[in-house]
Amino acid sequence: MKRHAIILGNPAKTSNQKTSVTPQQLKQNFQDIEKTLKDLGDYSYSVDVISNKKRDESHDLVKKSIASFAKENVNGEHLIMFYYFGHGVERKNDLNFVFKNSDTSVPATLLPFKTVFDLVFDHNLKNAIFILDCCHAGAAYKQIINNLGGEKKYFVLASTIPLRYAHVKDGESPFGAFSLFFFRGLKDLYAAKDGTKTITINSLSKYTTNMLSNDGFEQLPFSIDGGLGELELSEATPKRIILPEFNKKAPRKSFYSKLYYIGNKIQDKKVISSDYLYKIIKKEEPHEFLTPVKKSGITVYEPIKEATFQNYLYYIKTLGIITDDKDLKFSSTGKRMFSNNGVEFNEILLELIDKELHEYELSLEKVDSLVRYKSTTRTIPTSRDIFSDARRRFSVVLKAEWFGLLLDLAANCGYFKFSSQKTYFAY
Repeated sequence: MKRHAIILGNPAKTSNQKTSVTPQQLKQNFQDIEKTLKDLGDYSYSVDVISNKKRDESHDLVKKSIASFAKENVNGEHLIMFYYFGHGVERKNDLNFVFKNSDTSVPATLLPFKTVFDLVFDHNLKNAIFILDCCHAGAAYKQIINNLGGEKKYFVLASTIPLRYAHVKDGESPFGAFSLFFFRGLKDLYAAKDGTKTITINSLSKYTTNMLSNDGFEQLPFSIDGGLGELELSEATPKRIILPEFNKKAPRKSFYSKLYYIGNKIQDKKVISSDYLYKIIKKEEPHEFLTPVKKSGITVYEPIKEATFQNYLYYIKTLGIITDDKDLKFSSTGKRMFSNNGVEFNEILLELIDKELHEYELSLEKVDSLVRYKSTTRTIPTSRDIFSDARRRFSVVLKAEWFGLLLDLAANCGYFKFSSQKTYFAY
């Protein structure tokens, strides 16, 4: 299925500068949308952008774009997306788009939604998505209900119900809040169907509505499904912050920092055995291995017990970073992790974590889905919460301590976003 998108819009000027969108801001946001739509892998679109034009020129360019796509779409089975941002008004039981030379009291200077709807299906295109971000966007439904039936398949997603306003999200480049959430959602795991990475128009519609509500915007989008609700729009591809070197922002007492400390000691060839390394720790008292101890009613910090230290070594060996020999030596994987100042440290560590989770029929993706699911219930999950869900849903048998350490490592690589209290937030 080939996919083509028409991006049509105009600046949105209001009495409040924070809720206005200037021509330059419109241009920047349209460029971002175009880039997103062209970068969806197998779901990518060809794109025509029509920005800040007069009414007649806009109408001609929309018509030309539709006709051009229809020529390479002989059987009409491909998909076209029409997206509009700007001012909208309701006239003659229809949503009308407003242009820079429009007079809202003169219908001939406006472009009715019905005109665009008819243009698409008059060109033998059978699959169309209409994304409308403007005030009164929901007025489009009055034309849709008069055009049901036949071979046409469509989905209309309006940013707000009729007679209600759409809102702008201010910031560095203000734009329609609905639009920002919708297009960002094309790659967001939150927007995927439960338990998958697949994003459909229905799941993205639900995501956009939830994001508007969670962000405090008083507008209620609504949709009309003409047979395309389960159409796959994209596959979530979350961007992970995998730094090309050791993440020095990691908490000093995290397992991640302990691992790095131990690796550097081995790398510097100052370590022969685990006993000798523990003596170094007792002598140097590095922050990574200090723990609070009460003495005579006063809290002091001392190195962790040797049994606890040996337990950390056991887990590092389990990951395959050091060998199981009496002397502390890197495996070939460990050597790669700590070579060249740790350029591949995070990338390799994530691979090892994922491999270890697979031993228990888990994966980083599955754990991420647990975090996302927990977040949708408006609960900020802790490591223990996520572990409990993993046991219930996937019947895992690994120890809670080891699961928590694996999460600690992955989070400090950048795979999960988490707080100092070890509460986890999905990207």
